[in-house]
Amino acid sequence: RSHQMHRTLGKHLVTTVCNTRGNLVGDKGLQCFLGDKNSIARGLLFGDSFAGQYEPFWDIVGKERSVSIHSVTAPWCHPSLTNESIGSPSNMVHEQCLFNRRYLENNFSNYDFVIFGGDWGSIISENKMPGVYDAISSAAKHTKLVILMASPAQFELKVGSLHEKLVFYDMNFAKLKLNRHRDLPAIEANQKLEELAKKHTNVFYIDRDSMFNLDGIPSDVSKTNIPFSLDGVHISIYGSKVAAYSFLKTKKYVDFIEATSQLKD
Repeated sequence: RSHQMHRTLGKHLVTTVCNTRGNLVGDKGLQCFLGDKNSIARGLLFGDSFAGQYEPFWDIVGKERSVSIHSVTAPWCHPSLTNESIGSPSNMVHEQCLFNRRYLENNFSNYDFVIFGGDWGSIISENKMPGVYDAISSAAKHTKLVILMASPAQFELKVGSLHEKLVFYDMNFAKLKLNRHRDLPAIEANQKLEELAKKHTNVFYIDRDSMFNLDGIPSDVSKTNIPFSLDGVHISIYGSKVAAYSFLKTKKYVDFIEATSQLKD
C-alpha cells in the first residue's frame, strides 16, 4: 500500500494538465481547453500558476456542469491589467504575461464567465491587490459571471516530499502539526476576495473548505491520506482532481449551478 501511494504521488507531480505552453510566447501558448469543449457556455481561467493548478479541477467541474473553459495562465502572472508582477520572472515569462493580460483585456466579452486564480498571499504581501480588484471589476462589467478561486493552504515545508517520506515509516500525515505562518497572508487575501464577491451580484467566490474537505469536513488530505498540497503552496494534479469531486458534493456547488444557470440562456 505504501508503495502504491508513492506511485500515485509520482504520477501527479506537476500542477497543470496542459503541456502545450512550455517556453512558447504569444498565442501558441493559449492552446489549453478544459471541460465540455462542445458547450455553448464558454469560460476563461486566467492567472498565474495558482490558476493553472486548478486546471484539473475545472476540467472535471466543467464536464459535470457542461461548460467549456479556456485556460490562459503563466507563471508569475497574477490577474491584473497592469505590467506589474510578483517575484522575478524571466524575460520570456514576463513577455507571455503581458501578452496574456492584453488578451484578457481585449476578450472579456468573448466569454460568458471568467475564473481568476492567483498567489493571493504573495500579491497582498507585495501590495499588488489593487490591480487584482481592477481586473475583477473590469471582468464583472464585461461578462455575466466572475469566479474567484481561494488560495489553498500554505505550508513552510514541501508537503509532497514530506508525505513520501512518512509513507515508508507508516506515519499519518494528517496528524502532523505543521507550521502555517506562511498561510496568514493567503488567509487575509482570501477573506478580502470573499468580501469583495459579496458586494457584486455577479462575482462568485469558491472558498477553501468547499474544495479541500473530507466528507464535508475541512481537511489537508484525501480519503487515502494523501495531501492536496504538492510543494507547500500549490496543489498537485491529484489534489486538484480530488478537490473537484469534493466540491461537487457541497452546497457551494449547488450555488455554483444557480450562478451559472444564466450562462446557457
